[in-house]
Amino acid sequence: MFSIGCEQSQNEDEQIKSMLKEFYIQYNTVWKTSPDYTPKEFEEKVFSLQNSYCSKRLKNELAKLYETYKLEHDLLTNDFGGTDEETLKSTLSVTKDDSSANIFVVSYTVHIGYPSKPRDEKNVIHLKIIKEDGSYKIDEVLE
Repeated sequence: MFSIGCEQSQNEDEQIKSMLKEFYIQYNTVWKTSPDYTPKEFEEKVFSLQNSYCSKRLKNELAKLYETYKLEHDLLTNDFGGTDEETLKSTLSVTKDDSSANIFVVSYTVHIGYPSKPRDEKNVIHLKIIKEDGSYKIDEVLE
């Protein structure tokens, strides 16, 4: 019985990791290519991904943040926006936080292009994942 439970848990963890990688690759692509879209198209793409990958609770929180900040504040990327696809795919990592149930850590390198001090920085995001309506969803971005 124990080994079946462990295998099932590992399988669920892999499904969650795969879902998070898929989300962050797609979400990053939208942010990185934002100049190619009209503001309305960009918002539609961002909201569509949030609707697919975020829980109802988090979508409500994101909607409230949007009312205040529009897209100037992005909780899901810690305001880092997008990075180039090659860097994202080569540095994207998703791990389970073994010290807390349902917490996963997403990290990837972003290039900070401030003219006075350009640099690469590691973006680390802690996420609480739940199962909602039969699918794994991002429920909370932990500070």
